[in-house]
Amino acid sequence: MTTAVFEKRLRALEEEVKELKRESIKRPVFRTEKRLPKGVLAGLRDMKAGRVLGSFSSGKAMKRAFEK
Repeated sequence: MTTAVFEKRLRALEEEVKELKRESIKRPVFRTEKRLPKGVLAGLRDMKAGRVLGSFSSGKAMKRAFEK
């Protein structure tokens, strides 16, 4: 193979690495999620899906949230 072919391949690989780094910055990976208890993981999934109502300052606030 010629030097030009190697250089072209190297540039393509460098661009691919840059793209992967940009994607990893946009989408952080949380490795601690695997070590959490099952109940906590279920709660996190509920929060991501929007099925959790939360932190109420009083009983009236909680009642209003459930009435909606």
